[in-house]
Amino acid sequence: EHTDPSAFYAAVITLKDKAISEYEEARRMGIGTFVQTAEGQNVYRILIERQNLLLAEIEMLLERNIVPSYRYTATINGFCIDITEAEYQKILGESDVLDYSGIYLGLLTETPEQKSTPTSTKEAVDRISSYLSTREFQKDSYYVNEKLPYVVNYENYTTNTYRSDPEVIHGSHVSGIAVGNGAGAAESDYEINGNAPNAQLVFMGNPGLRTETILASMDDCLYLEVDVVNCSFGTQGVMLDGAV
Repeated sequence: EHTDPSAFYAAVITLKDKAISEYEEARRMGIGTFVQTAEGQNVYRILIERQNLLLAEIEMLLERNIVPSYRYTATINGFCIDITEAEYQKILGESDVLDYSGIYLGLLTETPEQKSTPTSTKEAVDRISSYLSTREFQKDSYYVNEKLPYVVNYENYTTNTYRSDPEVIHGSHVSGIAVGNGAGAAESDYEINGNAPNAQLVFMGNPGLRTETILASMDDCLYLEVDVVNCSFGTQGVMLDGAV
């Protein structure tokens, strides 16, 4: 039971309209390509307009301004907002009036085929950035270099995905095995070849493994037309009983 009425929670609210990934043409072309066509831009525009209408209705109901932490348009159609449990109950009470298909209350938050040549250029990443889930908070380009065309920490909207804990190196380890090429090695005799040394690598940091940030990164994977997604979710010192 939650006892602090002032505590905020991440609530993912979904709409009834289809997400872009459900359109046949988007599946055929790839979402990042489809959304840049006239048809795709129209689908996206209508989707955002309906999200904004629902947001406006929720703002009227809760009597305060609300800025979504994330918007989801590719994998699902919805957005994430920070609300109190009382506000959550208030929204549930108006389910017959508000045009949404689901609302999921998350954990407590501190509020508020291998390519031979790179295909995600800075121009391409910057062009698609206006459609990504973090666009309302993005200050600079998330393009780092040719090898790392897109890097973002979904909890603070920066390109810093590094964690100070020396024991948390799993991401670096897996990345080296997958796409390492030794280009940044300090020693001349250091040689490494991952399984796909010429492939590009997208870093999407979700340190807290929160539902809303994972949904946002998955949404963006579709816009960036990522070929392979590796999700390393786990914990230490916990026995899991049954399926997760």
